[in-house]
Amino acid sequence: MISLDDLKWAGLRSNYGTGERVAQLLRRVKAGEPPEKWYEDLFQEVCHQHTVSEAAHTALPCLAALAEQRPEHQGGAITSRWLVCSLHAAFGNPADTG
Repeated sequence: MISLDDLKWAGLRSNYGTGERVAQLLRRVKAGEPPEKWYEDLFQEVCHQHTVSEAAHTALPCLAALAEQRPEHQGGAITSRWLVCSLHAAFGNPADTG
């Protein structure tokens, strides 16, 4: 897992720009901001309309670590939605295989 301050984020693509935006949003999670301030933007940056960005692969371990540290982020929509995103990233969409 890379640091949220690592310059490598700038070299990753997100759905709307670079991984720098993803790292910025993850820093907001880490700082304890409520999900309504970052959740939708973060999810759209990494997994928008079943398009999984390059930054998603780097963001998922960070988000998992943050969820372990913050009980209020465990379970519920955050975990299940990110699980769907990570499964799609790993295996693709079965409907796309024809």
